[in-house]
Amino acid sequence: MPDDDNFNVRTEVNDLAIRYAKLPDGPDKEAAFLKLVECFHGYLIKYTNMVIRGQLPNPTSRVGKDAAEMLKKLLPRGPLCSGCRWRT
Repeated sequence: MPDDDNFNVRTEVNDLAIRYAKLPDGPDKEAAFLKLVECFHGYLIKYTNMVIRGQLPNPTSRVGKDAAEMLKKLLPRGPLCSGCRWRT
């Protein structure tokens, strides 16, 4: 995770993503993709390790807001269980 004063500027990341989306396939697009991945490196490592190691939180437990948002994107829509706190 980035230090408190080492965050990416949202508008710059958005501009990079738009530029990436508009580029034709080739080395420039690959370079833009690498820059985008670097912007989210800390989060990618955190969540990849969480999934690979099987250390996903119990659906009825409290999890951080960022973890809950990421986990919701990995699961199919609909209720997971009756007591889930991070499932929508």
